[in-house]
Amino acid sequence: MLFAGIAPLAAVASNCTHVLVRILYGLERETYAVNYRDAQQALAAEVPETFEAHTRVYLLLKRHGQEICKRTNPKCG
Repeated sequence: MLFAGIAPLAAVASNCTHVLVRILYGLERETYAVNYRDAQQALAAEVPETFEAHTRVYLLLKRHGQEICKRTNPKCG
């Protein structure tokens, strides 16, 4: 819905839910569903409700998760 221009939702890349949760809490939560919910709620609370802001956050978190904060063998502290 975000990239189709339908609604500026707090989208979280499915393979990067851990990124924002690690940044906020230091550790991943119990399950994927909890990680996704926490990340989505954090984005909704902190990111302006515009397509541009949500698109930028989505892409930055996805890239950070693919290059640095990997699920296995992360390069972050």
